[in-house]
Amino acid sequence: MDRHEVSIVIQHLLRLKRSPIAIKFVTEKERVPDLPCASEWVPSSCAFWGLATQRTFSTRPEQHLNCSIGAVTHGVKCPEEVMPGCGCKDVDLLVTIGRVTEEDLKSLPHLRHRPSAVAYGPLELFPVDPDLVLFFTEAKGAQMVLDAARRAGIPVELQGMPTCAGIPMALCNGSVVIGLGCSTSRLRAFYGDHELVVFVPFFFLERLLGALEAIVLADRVMVVEELRSPEPQDREPING
Repeated sequence: MDRHEVSIVIQHLLRLKRSPIAIKFVTEKERVPDLPCASEWVPSSCAFWGLATQRTFSTRPEQHLNCSIGAVTHGVKCPEEVMPGCGCKDVDLLVTIGRVTEEDLKSLPHLRHRPSAVAYGPLELFPVDPDLVLFFTEAKGAQMVLDAARRAGIPVELQGMPTCAGIPMALCNGSVVIGLGCSTSRLRAFYGDHELVVFVPFFFLERLLGALEAIVLADRVMVVEELRSPEPQDREPING
């Protein structure tokens, strides 16, 4: 399947409300995809996700510096550069109020190479194969993805705050990551409290979809059969 077909299949199977997002981290040795450069200076890298459901664009590393933690997860800064007292006011605040600790920062997942550009866009419109596909889904969809990944033999991980850490976890560990979401990410990327964020390395996507299709179709049959079943009070008691 090409990228357009894959996107349509994911949306159909999981009944997504928005297009899956393609993300590519461009290195200095690679040619940046022929995309317009985003003019927005957003509060954090995750804010680009909302824009990427609508259009394709590329970003420069400096456009990822407004959130120090996101700058680390995206490989733009090293963890040592955002430790408390290093001048990162956002990190100092999070540590002061007790939302993150210095140990959290030291163990923060991050990309191993600094990108020269980060490209985004709807998967069906993306001009090249991305590194990662990200999509928003509700609890049922996330459960289907988890079961499908396990059936396909793909490692699965969960991630809370920061949600953007799901990107380096997926790419560095070769895993499907289900991000439970965090308050700042939900506010900046415009997804709801009922939604989760799924991160899938692109090279795993077709393998995941094969298992996902079988599980979703079987689940729909199971639901129909359950709805056809008699009400509990009409069922015969189980002896023994």
